Amino acid sequence: MGGWREAPRAPPSRARREERRSFAARSGGTPWRDAMAPVKDVARSSSSRDALRTAARSFLEDSSGLGPPPDGDATPAEISADVLLLVRAMNRQDAEDGVAEASTSGRGALDALVGDLLSAQRLHLDQEIASTLAAYYRGVLTDPASLNEDARTTQNSLKTLAQLLQEGGAHLPAQEVDALISALLAKISKKSSKQTSQAGEGESTRARGGARDTARHALNALGALVSRASTGCVTTQAHVAVGEAIVSALDAETRGEGVSPEGAPRTMGRARPAEDASSSRFFAAATRCAHVCAGCGIWPERVVSALVTHLRRFFAYGVDKQTNAQTPDVTNDTPTSPGRGGYVPPHLRSAESRGYGSSDSDASESDGGRGGEIGDRFGASKVRANAALCVSALARANPRSLHAHWPKLLPTSVAQLLARSPTPTVVRCALNDPSPRVRAAALAATAHLLEGPATRTYFAAAEVRFNSKTGAVIRANFASLSSTLGDTACATHEALVRAVRGEPALSCLPAACKALSAFHDAAPFSRLPRDLVPKALGGIQRRLLDLPTEGASRVDGEVGAARVSLLAALTAALAAKGSPVEVTDSLTPGLVDSGDGSPSGSLGGILPGLVRYAAGGEGAGTRCEAFGALRAAATAHPAAVSAMLDADDSFGFRSILPASTFAASRGNEDGDGDVRVAQASAKLLADFLAAVGGGGAGTAAEDDPSQQQQAEKENEKGWSLPTDSLAALWDDVASAQFPAMTRHSSPLVRAAGLGAYNGLTAAALAGTSEANRRALVEAPRLSLANERAPAVRAAACRAIGALAALTHESSDALRDALDPSVDLLLKALKDSAKSVRLPASWAIANVCNTAGEIVRESTLAKIADSCVAAATQEGDKVRANAARALGYLVSAADFSSEPSKAWLPGVIQALMSCLTTGNAKVQWNACHAMANLFRNPTTAAGDSAWSPLVVRMLLMLLRDTRNFKIRMHAAATLATLGERCEFGNAYPDTVSIVTVALETLESLEPSLTGDSAPNDDGEPALADLRYKPQLGAQLAATLLRVLAMGTAEDAGSVRDTLLKKKDVIRAAVDAATAALDSSRDGGDLPEDPFGTAKDGGAGGHEDTAVRGAGSAGPERTSSLDMSTLARALGSPGKGGAGEDEDGDGDREARERRADLIAAAAGLGRMYGTLGQEGEGIASHYRSLR
Repeated sequence: MGGWREAPRAPPSRARREERRSFAARSGGTPWRDAMAPVKDVARSSSSRDALRTAARSFLEDSSGLGPPPDGDATPAEISADVLLLVRAMNRQDAEDGVAEASTSGRGALDALVGDLLSAQRLHLDQEIASTLAAYYRGVLTDPASLNEDARTTQNSLKTLAQLLQEGGAHLPAQEVDALISALLAKISKKSSKQTSQAGEGESTRARGGARDTARHALNALGALVSRASTGCVTTQAHVAVGEAIVSALDAETRGEGVSPEGAPRTMGRARPAEDASSSRFFAAATRCAHVCAGCGIWPERVVSALVTHLRRFFAYGVDKQTNAQTPDVTNDTPTSPGRGGYVPPHLRSAESRGYGSSDSDASESDGGRGGEIGDRFGASKVRANAALCVSALARANPRSLHAHWPKLLPTSVAQLLARSPTPTVVRCALNDPSPRVRAAALAATAHLLEGPATRTYFAAAEVRFNSKTGAVIRANFASLSSTLGDTACATHEALVRAVRGEPALSCLPAACKALSAFHDAAPFSRLPRDLVPKALGGIQRRLLDLPTEGASRVDGEVGAARVSLLAALTAALAAKGSPVEVTDSLTPGLVDSGDGSPSGSLGGILPGLVRYAAGGEGAGTRCEAFGALRAAATAHPAAVSAMLDADDSFGFRSILPASTFAASRGNEDGDGDVRVAQASAKLLADFLAAVGGGGAGTAAEDDPSQQQQAEKENEKGWSLPTDSLAALWDDVASAQFPAMTRHSSPLVRAAGLGAYNGLTAAALAGTSEANRRALVEAPRLSLANERAPAVRAAACRAIGALAALTHESSDALRDALDPSVDLLLKALKDSAKSVRLPASWAIANVCNTAGEIVRESTLAKIADSCVAAATQEGDKVRANAARALGYLVSAADFSSEPSKAWLPGVIQALMSCLTTGNAKVQWNACHAMANLFRNPTTAAGDSAWSPLVVRMLLMLLRDTRNFKIRMHAAATLATLGERCEFGNAYPDTVSIVTVALETLESLEPSLTGDSAPNDDGEPALADLRYKPQLGAQLAATLLRVLAMGTAEDAGSVRDTLLKKKDVIRAAVDAATAALDSSRDGGDLPEDPFGTAKDGGAGGHEDTAVRGAGSAGPERTSSLDMSTLARALGSPGKGGAGEDEDGDGDREARERRADLIAAAAGLGRMYGTLGQEGEGIASHYRSLR
């Protein structure tokens, strides 16, 4: 046999390269097939395993160091089959237990061959070959003889195994994965005590070093296995065991002991991690293993806590100039690294000074301007980078697990940001580490710590309290969670602003900008110091101005990426929620810089600078990010952006609107960059029109009709342009901007242009010229009729829906234009694209809300049929809009006429289907529709068979659903029934279920508590708690309305409820009395009869503790929202409550008082028929009348 015909490629070392050359020259270059032929002949002709093993060993010895064969020698499938034969030949079968163990003879050559084949990708890895090789190496690791062999032999096998698992770990079955994990964990925790106890001091040191290197390679293989294994192959128990093993290994190594035995992590000692090449390699392997394994599952708190404690120590590993006693002493005569001096001859470099294979060269470390004085001794930057990456992985896997460890990872004071601070944090590492790679990893870890909805919920508690007179921070005698989070927020924000302003390496700047953006998305700025947002805006602005001008240099790409990242960070800062109003004043262009560095006045150049970036001169990515920042500014600070709309366009804002932008890029509209810029310009116009118009009318009541009044009131509170200026702006939009957008070749641009209708208001439409007004109302209909692109048809549907919301106060021209749009919307509701059907259903619901003004009687049946089909056949999002549309239809229809009476049964069946199936939005819209159905006096619900069925469905929602908002809607719908006959035989169940629901409200929590589990609406379950006071008030009001209809004949069927729950009923009556007294004394009541449009929980209302709202005794209290209770008592019944000509507060007060008196009368009637047991209670309620 001989070597391969060609010289091998990419040899791993000079020694093996020379060996291959000499062997190939001596052998004459035998092909792979010819070299393997003797082994195959023995396998076919001989049944002796010893003969096959001898032939395989001979092949491996002759081919040692030759590497993979050339491409033409054999196919990967042939090579894979031959490797399987070699592996099976090298295994010997144990006669006693049948476990395959590897022969030590020839194992090194087999390891080298498999490693070279994997590196050259010459193995066809499938389940068979991956499982066979994994079983072979598992036998090597578990062979008792391996305890006495040279540690380097085991380490070479672990290296090859790690390479195999990296390439083919996904092919291993779950059983093999579990067995390999156990074998690798045993290698990590092995102490090699026999070698240590029998050796001298020098040999003992070498033995500990060998055990450490063996554990290091085992950690590498373990990380590859866990990260590459198929989903479900690594069990939860195995994943936890891996975490415990990593922590135990770090714990023992930090103490300077042998690796600790298996088991739960122990409490670490206070020893500092050794800073030398061997320890650095081990720590790098352990932290990398933790990094790749952390994202594959969720570790328990004990593992996370111990691991974070270790990671925190590694943030400054190898950075301090004064090292511990384990690091060799370095004199000043011999420089030990290029960072500390000039060139060092190889014969003067110690093993420690040469370092360990760092992927960061010394030149790259010094590129950032911070690594020149320290350098990267013994590859310590790998440890720090892997520690930061591990924090990122933990934060991505389970951000809540790190919330308790924020004080360890994030600073609580600005003093902890100093390079010599004794408190190592990931943020200090991001600011002061000499390695740009480490700084980028630390900044990425900070960003991941601050991302996600769970973090926003946790971070919302942060608060810094100030003395209103002196402005000094108020410090309590103890550190509460809110104050600690507030200090963390201030220090972290300061560090991130410094990083953005002073980061010398442009390659790290995107990570710093991402971290700062994540902070601005999560932080509650309304509870933090008022200068945080201005400071961030100023820092980003100054760094943008300091960026070098792009030219013919190697940093052009880095400069462009840095500029785009800075603009993205500026977008997040401009869109920060809760930023003080002073930011708007500071952003207003035209203010003179104060010159003292204060935020006020120094930010006036940000918006004009963004306009210059958006106008051109840079790449499409920079322009699009500039447009995005302007969109954020237009939404959050419309007054500042509108200040650039001067007559002579001195700021150039009009030049970046669609008409001018498209004209500048005419002839290149098909270019991807120009299309992106055009779309960004159209979106800027749409967002700006919505902001300066006060929020627009097209978005009200999109999901919940009961929130329409609250949405309109919020829009009224927003800033808006004066009516004349707004009308003039829309005149320009209609005459110049809209034609440019609707004629653009890209459907995405045309769709973005139609999105501007969300900002149209009735006043602006009325103030435009007749021609422009007609053009505005006709454009969406024409687009829907003629467009072929689904995105444009969907945008046209949304535009028609926005126009429909304006009809009650607009001209006849608008109504005439929308009338023919109904047929187009019904056609779009059956469109093949779901992206069109959804906005079409929303627009139809808006049109149905104005059925008396737009939709004719003859069209109602057609709309009803389409909405019934959508409510029963489409997805939940379309069904929710269809249910809302049906609710509006049944409110406006006259069912005493034959045409409407024909489609009523189908509507009722569709709404009953929506009550019992679908998500939360479908169900509460169905509840609202059923309420309108009961309010319509022409439905004759009292004489129908469907009314008791609907009541029972509502009771099921009230009793079984865990969503508080659905319960509230169901209770409010039950309160709209105006006659006893409408309940039918469901009246006793109604009294019982509503009473029990009110009684158990205090102990009622979402079935999945905390913010970790979503409710039926996909929101965190904890968010449901904000509706709890309103739910209690609505339940009390519904109970009183139902009891007011009770007759003496009903007393027997509700006897148990009246007597056993008398305290609950009494508490509801007392609460209603207190609510009405409070409103009579001058308390303002909300206009929402359902009480669901509140922003917060109990803190946003005048809540009163009412004694006796439960059956636990007089000490029990219940928080009821009194304003909601008073309003619910006055909810309109059949025929509506708005028909009284008085229309004043006295009429409403009389109606609420009448409801309470009616409830007392009903209670008096029913208790009076219960005999002596109820006579005393009846007397009490009669006295209330």
